[in-house]
Formats: sequence, structure tokens, C-alpha cells
Amino acid sequence: MVRALGTFHAVSCRDGASMERDGEDYYAVNELETRGPERQFEVQFGDGIWMLARQEDLTERPTLRLLSDPRDTLSR
Repeated sequence: MVRALGTFHAVSCRDGASMERDGEDYYAVNELETRGPERQFEVQFGDGIWMLARQEDLTERPTLRLLSDPRDTLSR
């Protein structure tokens, strides 16, 4: 099973295609080289379509760590 990396939200882009994708999960992401200070990405949705997005459009899912990871401690 492929897990979503995060969710797309149409914050900076308000065009029709972005609004239709608002709230959809994305499964692949590539950061693009830019000349300005703003970070841009391309994200791939579950249907295989890629779309450009800015950082404020993307909500990442937390990464799961195994409980056997020594950085994890359980308080008892």
C-alpha cells in the first residue's frame, strides 16, 4: 500500500484546476530549482497527474517511526 506524503490545499493558487484538487492527497513530490526565495514543488496525485505547488499549498503527513527506535521512550 502506498502512503500519501501529504495533502494539497489551494492556498496560493486559486485557479480551477487547483480548486478541484483542494484537499487531495499527493504521493510524490519534487522540489524545483527557483531563482527567487519562494520554494516551488511538483506534486503527483493518486491518479498520476502532476501539478505545480508552493510550500504553503502543501501539508506534510508526519513520518512514522518504529517504537524500537532508540530515540523513542515510553513513559510508564
